[in-house]
Amino acid sequence: MNKNIKLYEVILNDEDDGVSVMSLVETPANKSAFIKLADDKPIPKITLSGDDKMEVWGIVLKPNQKIYRNSDFEGGECEIFFSADTIKALEYKFSNDKDSQGVSTHHTFPTDEAYLLDSWICTDSDAKLLELGLEAPLGSWIAGYKITSDKLWDSIKAGNMNGFSIECDAGLKQIQMSADIEDTQEKEINELAEYIIGLL
Repeated sequence: MNKNIKLYEVILNDEDDGVSVMSLVETPANKSAFIKLADDKPIPKITLSGDDKMEVWGIVLKPNQKIYRNSDFEGGECEIFFSADTIKALEYKFSNDKDSQGVSTHHTFPTDEAYLLDSWICTDSDAKLLELGLEAPLGSWIAGYKITSDKLWDSIKAGNMNGFSIECDAGLKQIQMSADIEDTQEKEINELAEYIIGLL
């Protein structure tokens, strides 16, 4: 990776819509794959057969994880990251706005064949995370979806969709590069950026 690559922090302003769609994608930018649950297999094994529960659970965002964006991104080739506070605010808006809970596949195809089961920010005493067999840093956004069609479920089982990727309207703040995000000086970018988090 080019050491001179720009770094942006994603900022959620009051006028921003936040997350508008959760997409099921083959290669999630957060590098976190689903756990795929089946009724007759012990959690957290992901071997699937017969009587499927047809649920996917996984990490949506991790605090301060650098995510590479290519030259098609609003800010050009760069890395972006979300603070724990921004992730918490995004999840809160998402969970409390039913209109924002659309689902797509590969950021291209809207689908009504999946619906949200649960969404939360993980804590250090997260019993549900342990039950699912997921490991995630504190402050990560976790979500689960029920899949309602055999065709979509078969595609997920085949590995065509392996994780979550959000479509999000938010702002960007450029960070002056240094070894540690917390020690950097920040430079405001005046315009808002609508962008997709995920590898299309």
